[in-house]
Formats: sequence, structure tokens, C-alpha cells
Amino acid sequence: MERARNTLFFVAFSLLLAPRAMVCQTTPPTVNYISPTGLQQGATGTFLVEGTGLTGATAIVFSEPGLKGTVLEVGEVPESRLALETKVAVVAKPYFQDPVKMQAKVEIAAEKWVATGTHQFRIIASDGSSTPGNLMVGSFPEIEEREPNDEAAHAQQVALPTTVNGVILKAGDEDQFRFRATSGKDVVLLVNGPDVGSSLNPVIDLFDSEGRQVASNSREHDRLTLGYRAPASGWYTVRVSDYLKGGSLRHFYRLTLGEFPFLKGRYPLGLQAGTARQFQIWGLNLGDTVAAVPEPFGLMAGKTLDVGAISATTRDGDTANLLPVAIGPYKEVEEAGSNHSVQSAQELGFPVTVNGRILLDSSGHALPDFYRFTAKKGQKLILETTANRLGSPLDSVVEVLDANGNLVPRLTARPVWKTQITLFDRESKSPGLRLAQTTDLELHDYMVAGNDLMRVVKLTNGPDEDVIFENFGGQRLGMEDTTPEAHALDDFIYKVQLHPPGAQFPPNGMPVFRFYMHNDDGGPGYGKDSRVTFTAPNDGVYYAKVADVRNQGGENFAYRFTIREPVADFLITALPTNPNIPDGAEVPIEVVALRKEGFEGQIHVQFDSLPEGFTGTSGDIPAGEASVTLLLSHRSGMKLPGGWTRYRIVGEAAIGKETVRRVANEGDMLKVVSLMPKPDIKVYVKDEKIRINPKGEAQMTLAVERFNGFKGRVLFRIQDLPFGVRPIDVGLNGVMIAENETERTFTLECRPFVKPVIRQIYAVGVVEALVPTEHSSRPVTLEVSGTGN
Repeated sequence: MERARNTLFFVAFSLLLAPRAMVCQTTPPTVNYISPTGLQQGATGTFLVEGTGLTGATAIVFSEPGLKGTVLEVGEVPESRLALETKVAVVAKPYFQDPVKMQAKVEIAAEKWVATGTHQFRIIASDGSSTPGNLMVGSFPEIEEREPNDEAAHAQQVALPTTVNGVILKAGDEDQFRFRATSGKDVVLLVNGPDVGSSLNPVIDLFDSEGRQVASNSREHDRLTLGYRAPASGWYTVRVSDYLKGGSLRHFYRLTLGEFPFLKGRYPLGLQAGTARQFQIWGLNLGDTVAAVPEPFGLMAGKTLDVGAISATTRDGDTANLLPVAIGPYKEVEEAGSNHSVQSAQELGFPVTVNGRILLDSSGHALPDFYRFTAKKGQKLILETTANRLGSPLDSVVEVLDANGNLVPRLTARPVWKTQITLFDRESKSPGLRLAQTTDLELHDYMVAGNDLMRVVKLTNGPDEDVIFENFGGQRLGMEDTTPEAHALDDFIYKVQLHPPGAQFPPNGMPVFRFYMHNDDGGPGYGKDSRVTFTAPNDGVYYAKVADVRNQGGENFAYRFTIREPVADFLITALPTNPNIPDGAEVPIEVVALRKEGFEGQIHVQFDSLPEGFTGTSGDIPAGEASVTLLLSHRSGMKLPGGWTRYRIVGEAAIGKETVRRVANEGDMLKVVSLMPKPDIKVYVKDEKIRINPKGEAQMTLAVERFNGFKGRVLFRIQDLPFGVRPIDVGLNGVMIAENETERTFTLECRPFVKPVIRQIYAVGVVEALVPTEHSSRPVTLEVSGTGN
């Protein structure tokens, strides 16, 4: 009942806030999807790209070379096509205008050497560059699904090998395809769905000529791949449907059928850099090929992991796919195979990487693997797995046990205060939680909900805001190797104090949380792979246990387990990745650091290269802090050939005697700058310099000038404030200049622990839209002086 009341309150409150009239705003373009979803290497095709804000589209830009496109025409999406869209219930109208759905007709050509798989693209239009879209490139001839084909009697006949581009258009629809298979050959069926932005949760069922079901992807760990060895030559039918029986234009797929060689797995998952070895391989149509040698090139920058790829040559040619293999810096050993208990644990020195598998016993139960190692008191080690990142189905969990086989305790968290999570449920990645009470919270306070230990990095500025916890790339971080969890409405959350393991306390009516040397998911960059940061409490023998968190296993549940000393490092991200900059204006780009394994030093960040007419500031992420803002400026009237250019931001830091260089968003190959018209607003800070003392307050005044007929409200963020300085008492909507106003004065508060510093800060105004635009003030000097003592 309480949950229902909260939901009704939220709906009513949203309706109250909804404006009586819409306002104009410039909205950068978006891409929803492309139809068809891909093309063959060496082919040229015509495609429809659906999205919003595509007016004046002039170019399509791809993440890798070898793909070229031309925009042929742009228009609104016809009503007949809109009728096939997914219907979404809307509780209350958003504050911004609902943009018109548009489609661009484009011609795309792929060179023969373009890698198969997913490639990203952006549309360059009058209002800037779009959100990214996905285009698939395949090896085989491509055709379009042809209706009616929802019954076996009307199955569309196809020749092998081929890729079918199809759509489950309406609820309950099914698409069926008929083909001839060869006796003794493996039929390979590959389908793409959610991995390329489709709403389809694909179900593939295979039937023989008698209509008997002979295979289904519902029985496979990898539901996007299905293989079946035909016992006799003849006709077979494959059926594609949606698991939830849904259907719309967004329920699209690519179905590849053939009898080509295909790799499903390899063992081990990697090798040591500078060495060579054969890999055991398995898959479909491999014949008598059972081993292969990887290509030892690197695809990932990092001190502890690089990645190459492996393929195989068979009598029928090369395999149609590649599989990744890790290239590590440490000595490698093989799992003993009998190390399934503490008593039979395999002895390891370190640094070392073990290649192993989680196997099943005769009863079908998963067998954990145990490793024995010795550490000195206070010695810091990293124990980590690499498995799921390389395609293994293993969802690993790593635990450290003492000499008696008991989990080594990490710390004790004692609650001193509690509240509840409100508003709605939150998923495990959410960086923020809405709390019923926040008055007793301080920055860097630790909180526990469930088994999730988190740390506060941003307090609320008003009652209608989330408390923000430590995160990277929008993904909440689990402190002390805990795994972030989903949290339900009304769940209790506790403010805790951290104490040594085993500490005892008088009862205070709240549970005491005890955490151990245990990890499920290792955080950003690890996915479902595990990482334990271990500090030995005493000299002695310890055991590492590697298992599957679901108690699953098998020959393909391979992993690489590494024990090593910490390697200080960092990663950086920059947002937005595609800054759309108005003519003659400047936009803010926030660069955020993820500090790894003890690195807390300063990081210098700057633009690596910019074309004529653009300038960018440089900056430092101070030691121990997480972010800095850079300004990208455009000189009015300066043209940008094609309306766009690629760019990148790099960060450098001294780690020991080495200068380490990292590229922001290194895996994103589609970072572009593009131009858009005159900005909707210009942001000013009326204070040239702001002085504030610890435990003190200061006033700050913002102003906006509006253009392009924009009359709406403007929300603000104050960027690069020192940790412990924040706006206070700013109301439900935070720092905001309302529709009929041009100025706002508010108060900055400085917490007592803030040290003296001089810092450049920025006011960033946000114009609400489907894709919001951000507009920065010039830098303002903030001086914190004196002490809070």
C-alpha cells in the first residue's frame, strides 16, 4: 500500500511540474535504428536511418575506416511506419518538446577487408552529430525477409550460406525460413538481437522435414548461436520469434545460416606475451582441425592485460569468426585438475597466471578450484579472473581463505543511523539513491544496503535529489570489493562506521555488517569477472577459491586466474563524447578518472589535436580527486569541412619513474566534434572571484541570455568545485533560472575539512531536450582560504 501511495505521489507531482505550454529548444539529432541492419563485406546498399532532428543531414560518419556513406534524402517518418512502432505508455509529458520522428535514406558501401561484426555511426545534421547507431557487417550474401512467412507452409526459401535481415513486426509474429542441409554437416545458425539495439529477445527453433523440433537456442548457454549436425540431407525449417511474444519495427534481427566453419571455444583463454603455443579449439564444421595458433597483436592498452585473436584454417577454409585471447605479462601455469578442495589445493608462487576450468562432477555439480599461496603480514596482492570478458560463460567468484579454510575477514561496518530508499527501485549500476532522510550524512560517509558498501560523494542540494555515491562512467562502485546490488523501494540503508574485522559493539538495534575477502563482479572494466584486493593480516599460508557464482560449470567454463602485486594505473572518460558546439560558443567537457590499485596522483588532461578555428583548455585532476572540466571553444564564422572532425583527449600522470598516458574513452572509436547553430543560451557568472572560508558561505550569481526563441527554464551544474563545497538551499529543482527570469543568486557552503585552494570553476547551463545541450560560463576563480578549526 505504501509503495502504491509513493507511486501515485510521484505521478501527481510530475503532472504538477509539467508546463502548460511547450518551449522551443535546439535538440541535437538522435539515431534509433537502421533498416536493414547490415550488409556484406564488399557490398553497397541503401538503408533507412530512423531518429529525430535529422533535418539538413549531410554526412554519415563511421567508427572504423572501410565504410563510407552518402545521405540521399531526409524526411518525416510516414504515418504507416509510425503505426508499427513500439507503443510506450507515458505518465506525464516531459518538459521539452517531443521531436518529430524522421528518417534519412543513405547509401553505404563496405570494403571487402572491413572486419565483420558491429560498427557504429553518427549522422551529421544541421543541429550537430547524432547519438550512435549500429551497423552490422557480415561475410555472406544478404537478403530481406519476405512476408508472409509465419507458417511452415509459407516458409521463405533461402540458399546457404546467407544472412537474412528481418523484423518481428507484430505481437506473436513468427518468421520461418526453409533451406536444404547436407548430411554430416553442421548447420550454423547465428542471430543478432539485443546486442545491436533490438527489442527482440530471439528464440530460434529448428525443425526437420517432418516438422519435428531438432534443436533450439533455449537450451544453449550462448543463445545467439545454435549448431545442429544434419543426420541426412534434406529440407529444414528455422523459426525466429520473440521470447515475450512482442513485435514492432524495433524487434529486428539478422539471422545468418550456413554450413561454414565456426569457432565456439578455445582453451586456454590466453598466453604469456613473447611466447607461442597451440590452443585447443572446438566448434562447428572444423573437420579434423583441433588446434590453432593465435595472432599475438594487442587491442587493449593496459599494464596487466592485452588482447589478441584466434582463428583456424580447415579443409573448408578459415573459420567465419575470431575469438579473443588474452596476452598477459606474467608466467603461466596450468590448473592441476585435482585441486577441488583446500586439502588438494595447487601450490602457486606469484606473480602468476593459471589457466583453468570450472568442471562438473559425476553428479553434475560444479567443482570449485583451490590455490595455495604464502604471503607476509601487510603484503598487498591482487587476485583476479579473466573469463567473461573473453566470452567464457563463467560468472566467477573469488574468495580468500585462511590456513584453516575459513574466509579471511576484511572489516566490520557498524551502523550508526538508518533511513529508507524512496521514490522507486534502483538497479545495481545506478550512481544515486533517493533517501527518505539525508540530514545526518556527510561527504565520504559509508553506507550499506544489503551486501553493498558504498561511499557518498555528493550530498543533496534539495529534497528532490538523489544522494550520489562513488561511481565511474555512471556505474556505482562497490567499496572494499563488494558488488553493487539492485535496491528496492523502502529498503533500509545504513550509515556505517568502518572498524577492524572482529570488532565487537554494544547493541544499538541495528545489524552489524561483516565483510570478507570475497568478490563477485570486479567493477568497471571487469564485467562479471572478479577481483579481490587482498592485504595479508598475518604471515602465513592462504588459499584462493575460484568458483562460478551460480554453481555452473563445464568444459567451456574456462578462466585465467592471476595473483600479482598491485599495479598503479588510471583510466579516464570524457563526456560528452560527441560535443556539438554552437557557432562562436564554448561547451564543457568533463573528464573523469578511475584510479586503480593505489594511484592517487595528479593527472594532466588536454586535447590531443583540434582543427583550425577550435581551441581547448587543458587542466589537472588534482591528487585524490576524480574530475576536471575542459572548455572547447569555436571561433565564430570558422567553417568545419563536412561539419565535423574527430578528436581525442589524453591524460598523463607520473607513476613511479614512468609517465603513463591514457586516452579518454579509448574503446569509443566515434568521438567527433561538430557544429550547430547559434546557442539557445549564453551563461554568465556575475562574480569575477568568489572567496569562501571553511565552515563559511558565499554568494554566487548566475545570468542567462536566451536566443532562437527559447523561453524555457535553465538548470545548472557548478563544475569543479573543491570536494566539500556545494550549493545549498536551492529548492526542489536545484540551481535553476525559471522561464520568466534571467538571474539567480544562491549560496555556496564550504565544509570545515576543506583545505585552502584556488580553483577555476564553471557554471554549466542545461537546456532540456531529448538530447540536452550544455552551455558553459567562462571560468571563475574560487578561493578557499583560512581553516575550519
